[in-house]
This record gives sequence, structure tokens and C-alpha cells, in this order.
Amino acid sequence: MNKSDTRFRLKELVTTILKTKGLTQFQFAEKVGTSEKVVCRVLNGHANLTIKTAIIWEKILGVTAENLIYSQTLDEISEERAIQRGDLKERIAEMPQLEEVS
Repeated sequence: MNKSDTRFRLKELVTTILKTKGLTQFQFAEKVGTSEKVVCRVLNGHANLTIKTAIIWEKILGVTAENLIYSQTLDEISEERAIQRGDLKERIAEMPQLEEVS
């Protein structure tokens, strides 16, 4: 599992709200005073949504900053679990195999 597999809650939440409001990411970016590139980086998990930014976004999206931050946090937890599962699988694969006792 890679980063793009786990970073979906925040993106899904924001894009659903934008569709409901009839806004593009570009229009949303203009309304919050940033570039579309910055919005895309946050939604794709390449930049974190700061508390300051979440408070600005909540005014346009109509969803609380807490919900935005919580969605991002769930994404980060899922990502870390996936990383740790991968590391654990690699460590298990590297362990010497036990011989069967007859």
C-alpha cells in the first residue's frame, strides 16, 4: 500500500463538498487566497493541512476545521499502519525458517 492508497479521506471530503457547491479546485483556491497547486498538494497528501489553513477552509467549505484536521489525521494513521505492516512483512520474510521436527 502506498501513500496514494491511504490519503483519501480529506480529499474525498473536500472534493464532495466542492462538487455540491459547484466549485472547482481553482475557484476554491481563489476563495481561500492560495493557488490551485497548494490545494492539490494538500488534498494529495504532499503537504499537510495546517490548523490556520483549516480555519480558512472551513469558512468556504461549511465544515469545521476539526473535521478537516481529523480526516487528515485518519489518513496519516492509515498510512503509518500500512508502512509498519510492510516493514513487519519484510522482517518476517528475512527470518530464518524453522525446520520441521519429525
